[in-house]
Amino acid sequence: MVKKIDGEYFLSRTEAMEYITFAYDVKWCVTKWERNLIRINYETRLGRGSGKFTAFRCKNSSNVRLNKFDIDKHFSLVN
Repeated sequence: MVKKIDGEYFLSRTEAMEYITFAYDVKWCVTKWERNLIRINYETRLGRGSGKFTAFRCKNSSNVRLNKFDIDKHFSLVN
């Protein structure tokens, strides 16, 4: 479930992949751990690309989350 903390939305890795696929007309995307970051590889109609995003861990949760603002910022520059 998407979490809203201090006015910002945080998505789990699965939610981030679903959001990217539908919001930005991406054919496919996958996530991968790289040190303390999560790399998202994807393919759009313009070609393939990737981006690195900071992983956040919320209190009382073992799952990491991605900031929705960071995802939107990255894909606004790509498109």
